[in-house]
Amino acid sequence: MGSKEKSGGETGAGADRVRKVGMMDGWNQFGLEVEEGWTFIESIMVITIVLLLTSTVGVAGLKHVERARKTAAKQELAALSLALDGFRLDCGAYPSQEQGLSSLWQNPSLFGSEIGWNGPYVSKNDFTDPWGQNYDYQIPGKDGMPYTLICLGADGEKGGEGHNADFCSWDS
Repeated sequence: MGSKEKSGGETGAGADRVRKVGMMDGWNQFGLEVEEGWTFIESIMVITIVLLLTSTVGVAGLKHVERARKTAAKQELAALSLALDGFRLDCGAYPSQEQGLSSLWQNPSLFGSEIGWNGPYVSKNDFTDPWGQNYDYQIPGKDGMPYTLICLGADGEKGGEGHNADFCSWDS
């Protein structure tokens, strides 16, 4: 079956655009031009498939986000421990409970100027964990340690398991 132009005698750029090549090529059984495209059902099916794929990836991604937060908190505890050790080397003692972690950022002059303070010992005045809770600084620390830094985990409360588990600066 040869190709016929849609309208007889039409010439120019528009004549080459629409041609009747066969019964299934843009024309229906009555010889009327049919719009090509996606039906509503096909669109819904594609959206459903995309949503299923993204929800599967999203659930798997949440596991990695929580693991990354815990790793970040452990790294921050290690950095704060180094800052506390630097403070002790310069001042001769760790900050008191009253001075707290803020003495790593600003000279604790409110409690009497610390002789030898050479800070700031941290790069920012932010002592919150990845879940938005403040790190707990205790001096003296547990089990005879000079200090303890504690992160309360995702729930922000003492105790817990999994992502809610507490961990401290002396945990390995």
